[in-house]
Amino acid sequence: MDDIRHAIPAGSNRFTDQVRQDLRDRGYAYQTEKTYLHWIRRFILFHGKRHPQQMGAVHINQFLSHLGSRRNCSPATQRIALNALIYLYHKFLRPSGSTGPQTESQSHPLPWRSRAESPLARARDASQTRERHQVYRQRRSPHTRRAPCRHDLGSATQASIQYRHRSLQSLRWFCQGHRQH
Repeated sequence: MDDIRHAIPAGSNRFTDQVRQDLRDRGYAYQTEKTYLHWIRRFILFHGKRHPQQMGAVHINQFLSHLGSRRNCSPATQRIALNALIYLYHKFLRPSGSTGPQTESQSHPLPWRSRAESPLARARDASQTRERHQVYRQRRSPHTRRAPCRHDLGSATQASIQYRHRSLQSLRWFCQGHRQH
């Protein structure tokens, strides 16, 4: 059965068993556990079975670049792999007793302190900002009266939206004291 969690041997020293136990202790879903372990294994195998404590930000960037360029993984897949590595370095391998953000003197492999500062988040924010500015420019244009639709809704749906728009305009005009004769 694929939906039943594997038993972890008591006192196991295997790295993957320790990660699995930590994921369970933190209450992660079983599917998340399987996904994170998959990407952590692939990260370790990509770098010749080196221990993650011996690797840092350069190795993470190499792995993510490999996924995007050579393996043709989508940005969503790269984001999942990055989330697994963020868990690995920020939660699992973080020194005990550390509660706040780590300082530069500590062995912190990621060059960013939060998920919002990661390269994928910055790229996503930049694309959303460009898209938002494009919509605002189109709305301010004197030739367009309403915001453009993101998806083609079909002529019947668009016609009903335009009819509703005209009826609301008529209602506003009537309520302002301009009675139709």
